[in-house]
Amino acid sequence: MQSARAKWGDLVVGGVLILVAWYVIDTASTFRGDGWLTPTALAYLIGAGGVALIGQAILASMRGRTATASTAPSTTATGPTGLDLIAMLLPAVLVLLTIAYVALIPRIGFYLASLAFIPAVLAILGMRRWWVYAVTALGFVAFVHVVFERTFAIPLPRAAWLSGIL
Repeated sequence: MQSARAKWGDLVVGGVLILVAWYVIDTASTFRGDGWLTPTALAYLIGAGGVALIGQAILASMRGRTATASTAPSTTATGPTGLDLIAMLLPAVLVLLTIAYVALIPRIGFYLASLAFIPAVLAILGMRRWWVYAVTALGFVAFVHVVFERTFAIPLPRAAWLSGIL
């Protein structure tokens, strides 16, 4: 069941996705050659996701689904419980970690930043097996290297101090 607040959130996020898709489609139309095709196709997918999100929120409203007292988030007189506080903190930590990742890419390069970022995210999300960290991080970096650097010849960011080594 969806609360009224979640429905409004779905409507707002769906609207933002549609606006982003419209902007990308409009901007991609000015690209030369066939450069417009991929961003336009992805923008249509993003826009379809926005429409689906809005449709889901509208259908949920029409069915009259609202959160009852038993399904509402638990709060006490002093505020949210520990579980709710952790649930609110997790997205903020992931956003801050992503900002740090983006800031590290020019300094240490894409590959090293990814090898640090992926295990950190997996640890925050609760993975406890070290081999999952290793397989996921190394597999992702190898996949991106083969696809972008080898197949499409698109160089990925490297640290200036590492360019003499690698």
